[in-house]
Amino acid sequence: LSAVIEQHARLFVNKTPKGEYHYAWGINFPKELAPFDVHLITVNVKDEEAQALTEKLEASLMGAGYEVLTDDRNERVGVKFSDSDLIGLPIRITVGKKAADGIVEVKIKATGDTIEVHADNLLETLEILSKK
Repeated sequence: LSAVIEQHARLFVNKTPKGEYHYAWGINFPKELAPFDVHLITVNVKDEEAQALTEKLEASLMGAGYEVLTDDRNERVGVKFSDSDLIGLPIRITVGKKAADGIVEVKIKATGDTIEVHADNLLETLEILSKK
């Protein structure tokens, strides 16, 4: 994971003015330059429902043409969120406590806005958000 991000980050930094698209917690990639479209994070990899929903969403997103970076490491959620902020992908989707109900959290990196979305409506929601 880190090698892939490092490679893409180096390419990005070398092709943009220094400091552009940067903020206090890492790079803030515009969607046109991001190495992936979506960062998909499973909060608790031992939660079978969350893991199943993550796999379903990953397949759905990839089927719709999204480049997905999935973080299903057995790490604390704070570590995963910190890494996500540093990586700087435009959209973070978190599969957490509400996975059993099919609810995920979508965070837009550029604005910091966070919304809860039912997994069945995720693709439609991302399409709407991408037009903003």
